[in-house]
Amino acid sequence: MEIFFPEEAPEFSGTPPEIRFTVLVDGEEVVCAISAEALSDHFDAAGPFEEAMLAAFHAGRHKIFSVCRAALERSAGHPVILRSGIFRFASASGQA
Repeated sequence: MEIFFPEEAPEFSGTPPEIRFTVLVDGEEVVCAISAEALSDHFDAAGPFEEAMLAAFHAGRHKIFSVCRAALERSAGHPVILRSGIFRFASASGQA
């Protein structure tokens, strides 16, 4: 499975509060997301606010994409929402 993270700007969504981003999986666009809770717990976002969440996303982009890649591989390329627990699991297993 070929997974590519294009240089597109992520988008804030307020309901639920998350940052959405596009990933190319075998050439097809797949929209994935990271929750406000994950950004707060693991990337120091100062609350579920657009500016804070986007800043945290950009600061943690490398780790977010690494964890997202593993989640996409497990989901056979289906969209994933990265919640706080997946980052705890990734850290504990040495993935991130």
